[in-house]
Amino acid sequence: MQYFKNSILQKGITFIIILTAFVRCGNDPNEIIEINPAFSEHISAFTSGVISSESTIRIRLMENNIHFKDDGEPIDNDLFDFSPNIKGDAYWIDERTIEFHSKENMPSGTPFIGEFELGELIDGLPNDLETFVFQFQTIQQAFSVDLGTYKTYEKTKLKLNKLPGTIITADVIENEEIEKVLSANQDDKQLSITWEHESDRKIHHFTIEKVVRKEAAEEVVVNWNGNVIDIVDSEGEEIVEIPSLSDFKVLNIEVFQQPEQYILLEFSDPINETQNLKGLIRLKNSNTLRYIIDNNQIKIFPPIRQTG
Repeated sequence: MQYFKNSILQKGITFIIILTAFVRCGNDPNEIIEINPAFSEHISAFTSGVISSESTIRIRLMENNIHFKDDGEPIDNDLFDFSPNIKGDAYWIDERTIEFHSKENMPSGTPFIGEFELGELIDGLPNDLETFVFQFQTIQQAFSVDLGTYKTYEKTKLKLNKLPGTIITADVIENEEIEKVLSANQDDKQLSITWEHESDRKIHHFTIEKVVRKEAAEEVVVNWNGNVIDIVDSEGEEIVEIPSLSDFKVLNIEVFQQPEQYILLEFSDPINETQNLKGLIRLKNSNTLRYIIDNNQIKIFPPIRQTG
């Protein structure tokens, strides 16, 4: 089976170019469905592949249809049927395009078989073209947790700190849901967490507040558990070292390639912005480095992009 993808329609829409014979033995969503090539005379695109749990399901016809209504109301006819069942309504988007809108998000990681009653829109079709059968699958929801390095609220006050991090989800998720998965504690005391969510609802920034740095080294224990929101097999823990107030050390070294190449050094204490770093930080075969000091971070920019 070969397909041509067109970016004009939503992701998950497949254009029919070459299709093999239609074979279907049952309602098993895991069954691979092959489509009668004769459907390409009537349907130019349809939802397929892996889609978001909140995506609409779309059928695009080859020609304008006489049943089109530009009233924004649900279509009365039962044009769609799904296995497993999806509750929702179908709407005309334009003269050729119909979308099914689910009333609630579809379950993640679930394969579906869809049936579209093409014969309700086009008269005189042969029996084997009355119903168009297609399949798609929702994204398996999952997430990853990335912890940053703690920072002081104020450069001159080393005792009180904040610990930033980011959670990235495979599919969209409600903000209040992802906030349930994370917890942090220090000395067996729960720490508060504040959140900032990006508009795509897949990137979620958090800050663990009021991390205390003491005379003795400390640990912050960060836990995450997706089971509380039905994301299975997604438990984890990370222990973050909080050095003693008397210790000054490098906590992290990382290389970033985009948008500009630089080396990031993160220290246990804020760095004086007037500190002369020449000779203190060196890069082999490069004597001219540019530095940016930001709290406990130093960004080091080479004069030309390094490779190898």
